[in-house]
Amino acid sequence: KFMLWYILMISLSILKTLMIMFRTFEKCLNVFEKTVYTPFLFTEQASKEFDVLKKAFTTAPILTHFSELAQTLIETNSSDYAVAGVVSQSGFHTFS
Repeated sequence: KFMLWYILMISLSILKTLMIMFRTFEKCLNVFEKTVYTPFLFTEQASKEFDVLKKAFTTAPILTHFSELAQTLIETNSSDYAVAGVVSQSGFHTFS
């Protein structure tokens, strides 16, 4: 009898937590629903600026061959959703 009562209390606690989560999620959806219809304007000027950024991110000095002689800095970051890392080199100089 006690076990049945205990399971019922845990189930009610879980149900209460889920209802709070759903209410919070519903509020977020209502906010998103109001902003989702904002038009995305990709003008000619934006296209030119995007091409400049694309070229900057895919050419040296952003992308270069790894040097075993250069000082290397490895930065990592993680969360509940992703793990990321960046390898940086600063030539033969120290990091500032």
